[in-house]
Amino acid sequence: DDNPAWMERYHTNGAHSIPKLIAFNAQGDELFTWGPRPEKAKEIYLNWKANPEGKSKEEFEIELHTWYAKDKTKTIQQEITEKIAQLVE
Repeated sequence: DDNPAWMERYHTNGAHSIPKLIAFNAQGDELFTWGPRPEKAKEIYLNWKANPEGKSKEEFEIELHTWYAKDKTKTIQQEITEKIAQLVE
């Protein structure tokens, strides 16, 4: 919220989503972005948004938070590690 210009620049589908990782080099050039959620969590979210009548918001939130709890940040770590690895290839 302290940098609205940056938030405006890095919308996620028109939304101010947090957290979002934006990596820069020493010269200030953008290297990559990640976020606001891992691909599997994004899939869960998009499936619910595409068919909100099929599942209540509470059921969706339980499914999403259960996935996060079982994943224990492994997917986030993997996705960010892959982004970094692409920089050194």
